[in-house]
Amino acid sequence: MEQHPGTYIVHGIPADSTSGSLENNLCIDKSKNQTWKDFLAIVLEHTPTLSCSSVTSTSAPIEMYSRVGVILKNGKVLNARSKDGISVTYSPDVKLMLGDNGETLQERVTTAITNKRGRYNELIVGEPEVEGLYFSDGVSHLGGNMVSNQPFLQSEAETNAAIRELAQISLARNLPLYKFKQGSGFVQVNPRKYIEQTKAVA
Repeated sequence: MEQHPGTYIVHGIPADSTSGSLENNLCIDKSKNQTWKDFLAIVLEHTPTLSCSSVTSTSAPIEMYSRVGVILKNGKVLNARSKDGISVTYSPDVKLMLGDNGETLQERVTTAITNKRGRYNELIVGEPEVEGLYFSDGVSHLGGNMVSNQPFLQSEAETNAAIRELAQISLARNLPLYKFKQGSGFVQVNPRKYIEQTKAVA
């Protein structure tokens, strides 16, 4: 995001039991009982078109769709909205979001990033290149409840397990692991520390 310095584009992966997001994603083979780790493998190996959001170092964790996910370093922005665009995945390469408000693509991207409405915005990114994996402090949105507009809460046990597994994936794939904290932004951490730390907590 050269035109928006200090902005990070992230794709949150709901590693929890309360969100139905993965069940609605057509990249997931439901007959094989695939999990968020399988979806992460798809993201890393097949670079499907992704729904992403933008954050800065001052963003609150609640502005993230999930406490775990990937940070992008490159990709092609295909569409953007300043709030959840309710995009639909039709295949790994086709993800549609309705409406453009009469703006050009660049105008939509700028509006989405500078005038965010709701907890998070949405950017559709094709050919995504992953910089690293992340997890965050605090409560994330996890898709939320469309009726009450309240976030689903991920249990500490699920959080610890997800962070431990993310750290293991970081080591196995030689990808940097980042911890996000409001005010500090993304700080690279040693994944081995979190493997042992979360084992001790579990």
